[in-house]
Amino acid sequence: MVALPAAIFAAPCAFVERQEKDVFTRLVFPKAADELVPFLLRDKKLFSFHDPRIKNSPFREVVDCRRVEEIPIFDFAGDPEGRRRLTALLNSSMRRFMTLKNLGYDKVHHRYFFRVDAPGKEREYSYHTITGRNSSRMVVWQPKRRSTGEGKNHWLHLAAALNFHELAEKEWGFSIRIERHLTTNGETPFPSEYVGRKVTRLKARMFNDAYLKEVHFWRDFLSGGKPRFILNYGNQSCVVESELISCSVNWPGIPEDAQIFTNQEFSDDLFSLAEFQAATSDRDSEWELDMEEKGDE
Repeated sequence: MVALPAAIFAAPCAFVERQEKDVFTRLVFPKAADELVPFLLRDKKLFSFHDPRIKNSPFREVVDCRRVEEIPIFDFAGDPEGRRRLTALLNSSMRRFMTLKNLGYDKVHHRYFFRVDAPGKEREYSYHTITGRNSSRMVVWQPKRRSTGEGKNHWLHLAAALNFHELAEKEWGFSIRIERHLTTNGETPFPSEYVGRKVTRLKARMFNDAYLKEVHFWRDFLSGGKPRFILNYGNQSCVVESELISCSVNWPGIPEDAQIFTNQEFSDDLFSLAEFQAATSDRDSEWELDMEEKGDE
């Protein structure tokens, strides 16, 4: 499940849709490396999770700070267009969040993929298995021919489509769809006309247990083995729980192919608890400080 920020801020802006790059070059980025600054340009306004009135807001130089509108998050998402805009802001946050984790983004297929750490070198990643053991797996590799051991003409990258969704009124969730990204040498995208056939053939052999294990891998990667991961917007946060949503399904299954899957819950430690408390606490001190300084002028 997802705990959303409390509000969206809308402020008049001289820039319009398709001028995102012009706004981006004028932002004053926060010192905290993990603070995300997504924004959306619509209706001659800039929409963001940051309050432009706050001292050192990234958007102070590109909007009219005297006419900022604070909109409660569920009021903003109360109609189809508002939900689309909120989804766009959240998914934009993920692109920056994944860039910080050294993952690439395939704009054509809307999926994230592991990059190589160095040209021509395969990449391995350590994680916690479903049973809690420490393990590792290849996340970027060149498949080899069984007969000769010779490398094939493509490289495989673990990939996933990661998106936010409204599940019900005032309830939001986060989805992980397993994918593969192909390159010719670990960096150059493979010709698109051949990608679909290769990926379809690979996924056709991935049965439920393998698929769920890979979903588990991604939630471990995203959360660092913690009960949640947090998108930081300075004075607000979005909290995504790493536990999978479970439900009962009547399914005939495949004879003699039953697999046990445990919906593992990650445990909190002092550090993850502190992160969660900081993300969900009331962080209005910066705003109050800014207003006090203005009052002294």
